[in-house]
Amino acid sequence: MNSPHLVVDLRDKQDYLAGHIPGAKHMSLADIMREVKERDAPIALYCYNGIRSLRVALMLQDKGYRNVKIIGGIHKYDGELVS
Repeated sequence: MNSPHLVVDLRDKQDYLAGHIPGAKHMSLADIMREVKERDAPIALYCYNGIRSLRVALMLQDKGYRNVKIIGGIHKYDGELVS
């Protein structure tokens, strides 16, 4: 995914290691909040089916993050995965 966004994989570490979007980082909500101090920083989230992505996006927005994009579930990504 060519994007200036921080692309975050919210799935389990094992699933991330088995295959993820190129450039994506495996992070939790706590990791994101610890590492991303700029509230306008672009963040793109994905998980298994989009539910966790939505929940984390809403939590980040509640904490003042203003540029959060939900990719949804990994199944919506049509590019190659890397491991």
